[in-house]
Amino acid sequence: MAAGSLLLASAGVANADNIYNNLDGTIDSTAEVMPLNVGGANGSTVLAVETTSGDGKNGCNLTGSTTLKLNLVSSNPAVATVSPATTTFTSCGDTHLLTITPVGAGSASITATQVSNDTGGTFNLAPAAFTVNVTAPAPSNTAPVLTITGTATGAAYAKGAVPTTVCNVADAEDGASSFAAAPGAITGPDSATGVGSRTATCSYTDKGGLTATSSVTYSIIDATAPVINYTLSPATPDGLAGWYRNSVQLDWTVTESDSPSTLVLTGCEDQTITLDQLPGDYSCSATSSGGSAGPVTVSIKKDGTAPTVGYTDATGTLGNNGWYVSDVASRFTATDATSGPASATQTVTSSGEGA
Repeated sequence: MAAGSLLLASAGVANADNIYNNLDGTIDSTAEVMPLNVGGANGSTVLAVETTSGDGKNGCNLTGSTTLKLNLVSSNPAVATVSPATTTFTSCGDTHLLTITPVGAGSASITATQVSNDTGGTFNLAPAAFTVNVTAPAPSNTAPVLTITGTATGAAYAKGAVPTTVCNVADAEDGASSFAAAPGAITGPDSATGVGSRTATCSYTDKGGLTATSSVTYSIIDATAPVINYTLSPATPDGLAGWYRNSVQLDWTVTESDSPSTLVLTGCEDQTITLDQLPGDYSCSATSSGGSAGPVTVSIKKDGTAPTVGYTDATGTLGNNGWYVSDVASRFTATDATSGPASATQTVTSSGEGA
């Protein structure tokens, strides 16, 4: 089955989501040409959706249970017909195969019109334009048939694990052959890191001068979650039992090298702790199109204030003028409001004489 292209009629709405075919690597209103032969193989093309976010509706127009229904009609059924006669898109990852059947010599345009659209957005049908040229019976050269394997329109592949797109040619005169498709540039906000949308194109011209062209457009996605790290300064507590005595600096570092435009942080705020505090938790979580990380939690406790010690009371046998006539037990109390203990007492016994 020969790969082809489709000319879809539209109102020409600028910045609407595009309905396009995969005949070549461009999404525009220029009508491509599909060569077919009377009595020869059918032609085909795949219709897909490109999101533009430029018609007042952000992101994909086809969300939830919304649909776009199209009618497909040949301008000259005596030359070529198209099937199916209607097709319905239900999501922006939806693709539809159209089959073009050559009937008689001549040219025909295949057009599509919108039947219904409950998305709240608009669609530009022009980028799928095509004309069918059907050669008279018993041609001296049969048009080549081009199929693509390895990748598919609308599919998504992890960065670093994208299959090779292979162009497979069947030609009655030239024989069978295959070669790697020509990959286009990656597009999208994270294209610099190798994540985004890519179109791979196949084109073959046989020895008789007939050309067949087809393409696939797929997504390269981030499959790696963000990485969360932190540093403490000083790196280890300068007090006892995990307590810091002096100022503590907490710095977070979150790395997302593949899809930085999708990175969302929760917490992850750097801290400078100068005041005394009981153990406090500081956390960091991160999400991106590659996954999620965390929460990572750091507990910090600081006490830079020394405990206080004071005389509490004394016990013994009291004589005249405030003098004790027996050993005296003096009690002292130490207090620490932060790192504890809250209070502690110790008794000292004096058995000597004198003031």
